[in-house]
Amino acid sequence: MKANTTNENPVYACMSLFGRKPLHPMMGLARLDETKISTEQISLGCYLTVFTQNTNTCNHTCDYSEATLIFLPPNGCFSPAFCLSQYGSRYLAAIHPELMHRAASGLKRQHPSFFDYHTDEALHLSLRESDQIRTLFNLMDHELRHSVDNCTETILSHHLQLFFDYVGRYYERQFITREYQNQILLQETEKLIDASIRSGLSKGRNTPTVAQIAGKLDHSPAYLCDLIKSETGKDWKDYLSQKRLDIARSLLCQPEYSAATVAHLLGYADCQLFCRMFKQLTGNTPAEYNSLHLHTSSSYN
Repeated sequence: MKANTTNENPVYACMSLFGRKPLHPMMGLARLDETKISTEQISLGCYLTVFTQNTNTCNHTCDYSEATLIFLPPNGCFSPAFCLSQYGSRYLAAIHPELMHRAASGLKRQHPSFFDYHTDEALHLSLRESDQIRTLFNLMDHELRHSVDNCTETILSHHLQLFFDYVGRYYERQFITREYQNQILLQETEKLIDASIRSGLSKGRNTPTVAQIAGKLDHSPAYLCDLIKSETGKDWKDYLSQKRLDIARSLLCQPEYSAATVAHLLGYADCQLFCRMFKQLTGNTPAEYNSLHLHTSSSYN
């Protein structure tokens, strides 16, 4: 596998695989309908976005099939001929990390989360959506063909921000149209989390990571986190805290489990931390919850 050298522009290295030279060192765009694609593997040093017009790559029967967008981050192993041979008409954008940093400056991460999705978690577009994406590519292409000046990178970064906003909107729409499948995936996620936490109760093991759960579901951690956020409004940390809390509640309903015991079994750093979190989420301390539940149970008896 070929790796970019430290002094090689990653956009140039990437575009050369497709027989193209970029019009700007920070970004390259190409239409690849009839381009001879290299069979060489490369460790990408730039971000890659591929827009394909196709009807045969959808993973769900409820997806649109007019076009597809896939995203690849830097330093991933990339074989153009293998990855793109299944697609028909296609456009490609290679984005330098420095330009991505500028375009994603409003995010709390280096790049939008969908660049960390698996390629089989691609975005499938409707006709209207694909027309909009094509328009945005045309805007970026128009700017790249303009002579370079002090405004070029600013305008390109703004075009990319707009592009990412539309992609985020369309992924949110895809989560909605996949609602039934996502509910099944969420149920499987809950089962795996529950089983993982309960299997470690006797040892006080730490709770599972999103990478561990996502791996068992054949999804990327980034996709699973975004799906959970879309379906529940919670990020992974809050979602996992809620699952741990649910198990804590069930244990505290049993008189043999004290707050200290539950805190240890669920892997909390100390009992005081567990008690604070429990009260924040339920409004009661573990002792109050235990007493209230046992009192309620005895009333029915």
